Amino acid sequence: MQLANYFFFLSFFLFRCLISNLLSKGIASTGAAFPVTSLIGIRARFCLSAAHTDEMMKYTIACLDEIGQKIGIKFDAKRAITQQ
Repeated sequence: MQLANYFFFLSFFLFRCLISNLLSKGIASTGAAFPVTSLIGIRARFCLSAAHTDEMMKYTIACLDEIGQKIGIKFDAKRAITQQ
């Protein structure tokens, strides 16, 4: 298997984990993957409206934090700087 294919499948697997975990917590999300993004640049998308409360947004952020930690996709700016 080519390295690019490996990264694509790994990215897609992590994306599916993120979306399914969010859905299990009552948060709807959709995403964009290759060829809309780079090969490993999969993105989750959320739609906000005036009907969403601060509590709903805080809950979503807390869930993203928890799930990101669980599946290993959180970005740590301090760690990224020290690795350069």
